[in-house]
Amino acid sequence: VVVAAGSRVLWARAPATVGVEGVLEGKSGVYLARPGGEAVLARELGPLCHESEVQALTATPGGEPGSVRVASADSKGRCTVMEIREGWQAADARASAGSGELGPAQVYSVAPQAYGEAGWTGVALNAKNAHLVATARFFARDITLYDGGFPVGEFHTAERPRALAFLPPGLLGNSPALLAAAEGNKLSLWDSRVEQGCISRHSSQGQVGVVSSGSPCAGFSAGIVATAGDDRTVNLWDPRRMGQIFYRYSPDAVRSPITFLDFSTHDSATCFIGTQGGELVHSCWIPQQKGGTPMDRAQKAAVKAAAAGNCVRGGGRWAGICKLPGQDHLVGLTDRGSLITYVP
Repeated sequence: VVVAAGSRVLWARAPATVGVEGVLEGKSGVYLARPGGEAVLARELGPLCHESEVQALTATPGGEPGSVRVASADSKGRCTVMEIREGWQAADARASAGSGELGPAQVYSVAPQAYGEAGWTGVALNAKNAHLVATARFFARDITLYDGGFPVGEFHTAERPRALAFLPPGLLGNSPALLAAAEGNKLSLWDSRVEQGCISRHSSQGQVGVVSSGSPCAGFSAGIVATAGDDRTVNLWDPRRMGQIFYRYSPDAVRSPITFLDFSTHDSATCFIGTQGGELVHSCWIPQQKGGTPMDRAQKAAVKAAAAGNCVRGGGRWAGICKLPGQDHLVGLTDRGSLITYVP
């Protein structure tokens, strides 16, 4: 697990699984995290540390088995990318003992041409192309795409961005590096091959703070593009018809703005939702199908229970949540310094 604390970036080995225990609170059951016992020791990742406060972290699988690429961005817009290969922990221990070696890792940094006012900076890594990294700056209202550490596109947003993500290749057209950004109450799509960058903008009711995508599933044969934010609702967009929201999903357990959204690896009809108030909701949305087979009372009750989902509380507000690539395994960090792991 990689976490940020001020200008430093730390790594820690989280337990593989820590169960949850059911506790009935309020109208429905809420699961509370089970204490894991020993404290987790965190160590500093020197190459990923910054001069100013770290604003965003992201990670994708590396190019070699057992490797991972991690990117961090600070409030001035600087971004550092580090590829960590298997066995780097032992090499890092030798470096701390005075050998002078960092370990088997590649590191490079990118920075904007003009810094401007410091503020939120988002970063995104392309899972298919190890050389592509993108950053978005809140106050500067810009998005910069880097290829191998060199800027290949710099675009200005209409409003201040709050989230940034690469979309899977083939989800929308044939672009290998399509970016989705949250601007105010809009979802904007960006392609570096277009002169102005932006290819479309789509409005929602509330402020958008999270952007995600999922694989094809029932009702979405081409995949899903999803947004969520202050209105406590997940907006699901059909890539073939981006002009309007295809489906709006609002689980009962969500009582505060959504700050995290991701889909299950096995079925994109199931999603994980993290909120500002400290809930982690695991639920299933069912698209409305007109003219379908009518359901009896038991089937309707099962669908309603799946839509309500399970709610997990970590004992504090979430400082960050991440989902392991290719697995339904989530790890969250609370503002009280607790690491919570959740496996449905």
